[in-house]
Amino acid sequence: MALEGTVIVLMGCALTIYALGLYLLISQRHFIKKIIALEMLVGAVNLNVIAMGLHISGNITQIDPFVGVIIILATAIGGLIAAVAFALAYWTRLHFDTLNVDSLSTLKR
Repeated sequence: MALEGTVIVLMGCALTIYALGLYLLISQRHFIKKIIALEMLVGAVNLNVIAMGLHISGNITQIDPFVGVIIILATAIGGLIAAVAFALAYWTRLHFDTLNVDSLSTLKR
């Protein structure tokens, strides 16, 4: 019974992080804050995968190795996406002298 409670708590935390990240992604106008919100969404998905791995394995000390591989790949891909996004933010700040998304949408080149 304790395992099911743990899974429910982890899924609730993942849902909370996902909702907060989605809110920040929509409400923020700063480019770097949007990147951080996207990373929060990736973290929430990883936490949900961990919770599902616990549910499938049925044991809190052992998680299915397939779930571990998925989490490692998702973390690596999320890191690559973040690196490219931060490089894009750096290039944008260097060339346009702003990171405000509203200002960037009005630029024409």
